[in-house]
Amino acid sequence: QYYGARIQQRSQVHDFVECVDSGAISPLNAIETIAFNEQMSDTEKVLSIQDVLTNKNSQREAAKK
Repeated sequence: QYYGARIQQRSQVHDFVECVDSGAISPLNAIETIAFNEQMSDTEKVLSIQDVLTNKNSQREAAKK
């Protein structure tokens, strides 16, 4: 029983870390890459960052449920 509870806890922690990574860390990494891209205009950067945030917003909403 203890072993089963530990496996379940570990699975929940793993799921939480994946959620944080996909909902926060990955978008921040993408935004950083865009922000420091010298080949993109400021307008392109803003549009790209908006796209990252819009796409990740649906994932954050799903994670809240």
